[in-house]
Amino acid sequence: MVDSRAKGARLERLAAQLLRTIGFAHSERCQQFQGLGSDGDVRTPDVPIHWEVKGRKELSIYRFMEQACRDARRGRVPAVLLKADQKPWLLMLRAEDLPHLLEACKEAGVGSAQAETS
Repeated sequence: MVDSRAKGARLERLAAQLLRTIGFAHSERCQQFQGLGSDGDVRTPDVPIHWEVKGRKELSIYRFMEQACRDARRGRVPAVLLKADQKPWLLMLRAEDLPHLLEACKEAGVGSAQAETS
């Protein structure tokens, strides 16, 4: 039988390590007490993101990402926008692509005052 707490803790440590690898230098697993933690599963003190870490044996959303990766032209970041009825839009991308996406947005002026006035 799988100890779900131990599995969750292991995944959270791996997620924090991944985030440190891709540029979130101070990422760390949060201490959670009976699910009361408000910082998410992993904390990035320098960047205001609430990170939840989920691990499942099979997630069908991987098929969507596999298609995006297969179809993306060279130099493009594969991303998937997801929308369920009565739910907000979600963005899915591979974690290792986050720095590339952020850099591309910065170069294009996405989110800057300059882009809004153009």
